[in-house]
Amino acid sequence: MDGDGVDLLIAGLAAHAGDAGVQRWGCQLVVRLAASGAAARALAEGGAVEAADGALRTHAQPGGDCVVARHACHALCRLAAAGGSRARHEARAAGALGVARAAVATHAQHETLPQLQHWVRELEKTLG
Repeated sequence: MDGDGVDLLIAGLAAHAGDAGVQRWGCQLVVRLAASGAAARALAEGGAVEAADGALRTHAQPGGDCVVARHACHALCRLAAAGGSRARHEARAAGALGVARAAVATHAQHETLPQLQHWVRELEKTLG
């Protein structure tokens, strides 16, 4: 993935921070692209950790979308696992794990809670 593609993805997520559909698909795209270490590093260097953290923060709140929170956790997990120490440091520094745990509490009654819990556990393992 080239720098222009990363920039466009991150800009799109930022420009549509309040749109759950854009956030959901954007985080899913980060997950798919970050499957390769090189792409994960490019995404992390381009601001994908901050974008996924922003999506998680927005949707960990009451009234947020549990599915977006799940995809944001998955994206953070993938970036932290494949994006190198910088991505892990950024996710830790942002407090992503605490926000992910808060999302579980916020969405305790949502039908997709088990999937969210799965990605929070994976994020716990990845961030240690």
